[in-house]
Amino acid sequence: MTGPRRLAAPDFVYGNTRLRARRGERPEPAAGTDPQAASTLLRSRLRGMHGLYSGAAADIVGAVLAGFDVADVVTLLRGAIGRQPAQVVLPAVLAVHRVTEAAARDVAAAGEAAAAVQRLREYKLPDPDTARELPGIWERYELHRDSAELERELAQTALGHRLATLDAYGAAAEPVRAALLRERHDLARLGELRGTSEGFEATRLEAEWLEARQSAAMLGWVTGDPLGSGVPLAAVHQAQATARRLRRDAIDPAQAGAGDA
Repeated sequence: MTGPRRLAAPDFVYGNTRLRARRGERPEPAAGTDPQAASTLLRSRLRGMHGLYSGAAADIVGAVLAGFDVADVVTLLRGAIGRQPAQVVLPAVLAVHRVTEAAARDVAAAGEAAAAVQRLREYKLPDPDTARELPGIWERYELHRDSAELERELAQTALGHRLATLDAYGAAAEPVRAALLRERHDLARLGELRGTSEGFEATRLEAEWLEARQSAAMLGWVTGDPLGSGVPLAAVHQAQATARRLRRDAIDPAQAGAGDA
């Protein structure tokens, strides 16, 4: 019996060099920055990141950036379910990987939530595999109208496909795989807490876990392999707090949940 097929070793050298240079050229938006200006700064840091890599390295970086696609889809669904106007929802959509601005505008203009789901499926968002499962996820939501469960199931489904993408790359993808496995564990734990009277504890733990992931990622800039996948992982995690804040400023904070990247 043979194990997973191993592909050519990924080459992160060029992309990592450019990311380190960008880090100095484009600082992270500070707290209190105007939301529109913060969105512009954040997009400038993240857009084009995937294009800095090729081959196996691009596949691994794509698995990192896919978290923003999931968060964008969750944001669009929150807006559709809450009947939020497009002008409120779209500033919180980063559109830095698979999700494009054109697709986001089309989904946000769908009017009905079910129509938004259909458009997401047609655009194969957040990724082709998860999009195929989206109708079933939506049907289960319609039975119980539990938005938090909808977001968790969507995020967990996409995480499974992201992890599967990494199977062929062995140790080269290990920093990313470890981060995604931690994220999957966190999602499961949050789901357990939100199903009990300790829901308030889930909110606190969610913030703590996000901070812990960011702290670990920041170490990647300093102590990680400069030629490995930890560098793009650090770049993405560094941007997550800003992205999360922008989404929560744009969409009703009461709806914030498991889909935040």
